[in-house]
Amino acid sequence: MHIYSGKLNWLNEAVNERFSIVFPKNLKKGDLVCGFWRWTTDASGKKNVNQNYIGTISDVGPEENKLVLFNTKDNFYQFDAVLSENDTLLTVTMSNRNGTKAEPTTLEEVRLGTGNLAAKVGCTVYSGTLNCTYRAPSLSFEVVPKPPLSAVDEMFVLIVPASSGFKIPAVATWQWTTTPDGETNANAMRTDDAMDSAQGGTVVKFCQDESSAFDGEVQENGKALVLNMRQAGYLNVIKLQLKLAFSHG
Repeated sequence: MHIYSGKLNWLNEAVNERFSIVFPKNLKKGDLVCGFWRWTTDASGKKNVNQNYIGTISDVGPEENKLVLFNTKDNFYQFDAVLSENDTLLTVTMSNRNGTKAEPTTLEEVRLGTGNLAAKVGCTVYSGTLNCTYRAPSLSFEVVPKPPLSAVDEMFVLIVPASSGFKIPAVATWQWTTTPDGETNANAMRTDDAMDSAQGGTVVKFCQDESSAFDGEVQENGKALVLNMRQAGYLNVIKLQLKLAFSHG
């Protein structure tokens, strides 16, 4: 399995949005590829619309590092990509059948730290929408309180490599709408090799450290996952309702 993540910009429809691409197996023609991003405003005018696309690598160029990742179902959009020599970067270009082409965007590989395990197994992906506001206690010397750490209708993606046992790498990606430092659309990601899938795989825990913690329960025979999210320095716990987007063992 290979995961790449970065930003997507497409006209006014996707503006500085989190963009993740998952290859559940390999990087060859016909292999599966999954794309996850959010439309800032979709073609119908609706705002903050999550987009999951599951397809196959439709072609490989004369040089093996050039890939046609996928066309959307209506064949309106196409994503082409070039891999760096060491496969750590994926430069993606989005275009449509009208001839419009976006500036290339470079996605970075997510290092799972599991040796050869991640390259051999498939994965299960859950996605949903994150809405939360974390406000730190105001300090007496602050003239203007800092902005909150917040997410407004942000896409949240949880990628769980398919493996057995208690130590399974997991990757959670999303973006913060605002941060206390004043940054907007700030990419966020947590990855942890120690994922607890006790009780027959229905209970999941990962990133149980000083900065954040995630724990949840798989429901509806694997079709849904309720995830609790905690951030260090804040008291409130956020509950996310995630749905199964993709599964390939």
